[in-house]
Amino acid sequence: RIGIFVGGASSRMGIPKGLVRAPDGEALLERLARVAGAFGEVVLVGDAFAYRGMVPSCRRLRDARSGIGPLGGL
Repeated sequence: RIGIFVGGASSRMGIPKGLVRAPDGEALLERLARVAGAFGEVVLVGDAFAYRGMVPSCRRLRDARSGIGPLGGL
């Protein structure tokens, strides 16, 4: 399994980082999930609400305790 951390408040960027679009229009999370999917099952780790419906083939794993940063997802 390949975990992609998708949590975070995005307070500096203003939008979730995975929603940033490449020049060809593909969102960063879509691209990363597609490439990682070639190597195994992809699991979105953290609060994936902002990405709902974006990569339906990926499982989701919520943090056991939210608000404690990447270590909580790990």
